[in-house]
Amino acid sequence: MHGCGGPPGHSEWIGRLNGWGYATYYIDSFTARNLKHVCAERQFKGAERVDDAYAALAHLRTRADVLADRIGLIGFSHGASATAYVVRADNAARAGVPPFAAAVAYYGGCRNERVQLATDLLILIGEADDWANAKACPRMLERQDIEYNEATANDSFVRTKAFFDQRLKR
Repeated sequence: MHGCGGPPGHSEWIGRLNGWGYATYYIDSFTARNLKHVCAERQFKGAERVDDAYAALAHLRTRADVLADRIGLIGFSHGASATAYVVRADNAARAGVPPFAAAVAYYGGCRNERVQLATDLLILIGEADDWANAKACPRMLERQDIEYNEATANDSFVRTKAFFDQRLKR
């Protein structure tokens, strides 16, 4: 799921995943809503993109060339916030379909709250991020039940800010 700057983007990640043998499907949450950029105004929240992700999941599960039980979700920045909402158990139950197999949230921040997850969530964030709330991640993990704590991982990168993944080259 793309960031607050909207599509296009993440072609490097799409190429990398394709190169590793994974199929990719780019979820555009902005064009149909006539949005281009929501970084400054924050008028469109990540939670409002949950239905987009589950519509894509339902579509992908109809395809013969996709393993229906092996579909994951990756979100970046605003899309990472959306990803964190998508994998919440209440949102998965509301969608009425089995959840994503796994999810990764790149520099999306954390909320200092207890949540129940429907699937594994890996949160990757820079500790020096001046945009996302990295400091809430350890507190959020502490609030989870043991079983959810094991399903949630938080890797923070010391002295790094957002977009650290764009510097990683193979």
